Amino acid sequence: MLANDTRTSPPATTTSHERLTWDQICQRYPDEWVVVVEIQPVDEMDGVDDVAIEFCTAVVIAHHKTRREASPDVKAAFQRYDEVGKFWTGELVRSMPRFLVP
Repeated sequence: MLANDTRTSPPATTTSHERLTWDQICQRYPDEWVVVVEIQPVDEMDGVDDVAIEFCTAVVIAHHKTRREASPDVKAAFQRYDEVGKFWTGELVRSMPRFLVP
């Protein structure tokens, strides 16, 4: 939740709104969904693979273990910011088929 949100469920917000790189965000919030604002885009995308996060720095305003828990914070953030992002900091795993056909 956002720092000024008065809902009763436990917040998973950050208290400092420091600007972080994607690597710093992943180190600080491993395997979590992060809600970011004040996104500074990358000027050039030289040598970046197709699943890279395309920003230089951003401010994390909330982090959660599940995507669903992060959704209310994204909605609330759009009331205060023009750009809001929700990203997974863990490893992206492609889904495996439930069965194999010979």
